[in-house]
Amino acid sequence: MSKEIPIIFSTDDHYIPFLDVAIKSLIANASVVYGYINAGVLLINLKEFRKNNIVEKFINLITEYDFDLLDPDQAYLNYLCLGKIHVLPNGWNKEPMPLACEGKKNIVHYALYQKPWQYSDMTDAEYFWHYAKQSPFYERICLTQQSFGEEQKAQKEATAQEILEHALLIVNSEDTFSTKLCLS
Repeated sequence: MSKEIPIIFSTDDHYIPFLDVAIKSLIANASVVYGYINAGVLLINLKEFRKNNIVEKFINLITEYDFDLLDPDQAYLNYLCLGKIHVLPNGWNKEPMPLACEGKKNIVHYALYQKPWQYSDMTDAEYFWHYAKQSPFYERICLTQQSFGEEQKAQKEATAQEILEHALLIVNSEDTFSTKLCLS
């Protein structure tokens, strides 16, 4: 994380004023592509959240519907906050993916399965290692990476493939979150 994080929260009526759009190209439903956010890094306007009962609505949705989702927290936040999300450049939640960084990298979010403390050839790993070296756990982190072998990597790759295949099943299903809630 950058040491130069300015105060970016405003007092407007947006529920979630601090998110990125790196995942938008992965969403199949065009009606929710614009403004769909990754919920890994959030700054939430709690005053607006409480005023509009977002937590209660979230609990009601997740209780009432039993959708097969890979990202239930993210999907429900996107649905409930549609039109109330202020999107910042992805440099505020930059995932180590081959997407151009919009502005300065302020927060690197090591989402998905590859982590710099396991894989030695990760994109943007230098940001992690800069802070890891300052940690009292640095030697332990290095040992973790050294001991993370080919068998563990193969298992992570297989799990990632299973998740991708499951995502394709969800997208091709008739009874999905998008078809039941987003298009109604």
